[in-house]
Amino acid sequence: MAAHARRPSSAAARGVAGGVPSLQRLCERLVATHLVEPRTVLAVLEFADAAGAELLRQHCIAVRSAAALCGSNDQVMRACRPE
Repeated sequence: MAAHARRPSSAAARGVAGGVPSLQRLCERLVATHLVEPRTVLAVLEFADAAGAELLRQHCIAVRSAAALCGSNDQVMRACRPE
């Protein structure tokens, strides 16, 4: 096994290689944008924890916190979604 194939670089470990997001990061962003809402946040958060999806996990925590502060007001939650 070649030395460069043993361990991913720190950029690759973070999901970024040469400034291009990894497929995992792209998927996390899509899930955060389209599936995370107050009624689904706990299930998605459990998945994010199990999958090691840190970006998705952070987004779920933010949505959960906003829902707790604002109630379930749909207009407020739409404003909190990432673009």
